[in-house]
Amino acid sequence: MIFLTSPLTHANPEVFALRLLETRHACAILAERGEHFISPVLMGEGYAGQLRVDINHAWWMVRCLPLLEVCEAVHILPLPGWSESRGLAIEVAAAKRFRLPVINRVELAEAAMVRAGEPSWRERA
Repeated sequence: MIFLTSPLTHANPEVFALRLLETRHACAILAERGEHFISPVLMGEGYAGQLRVDINHAWWMVRCLPLLEVCEAVHILPLPGWSESRGLAIEVAAAKRFRLPVINRVELAEAAMVRAGEPSWRERA
């Protein structure tokens, strides 16, 4: 099982929405390829709007980090801004503590960005 970590939170709602859309596309690609994965971003966004409690970054991390225990590897979806993502950094650090391989999936990010109608990394360069 792959733990797919990706950036999400951003002060700009348009960036937040684009990251969510690109993560959805990446998960669809993984599913089409028959890969088994967990995406905390998609799991949380499925019910976040219905929560009646005050949620913050720590609240999410308490729910995401235990998922690493059932995973064989952590794959980073390096969308724009990924290297500044606090949650992604915490998840990668935890993966290293668990001695899980961490793999940067640039090709997956590019495919997801293109599916979302956005320029790929190569087109942005």
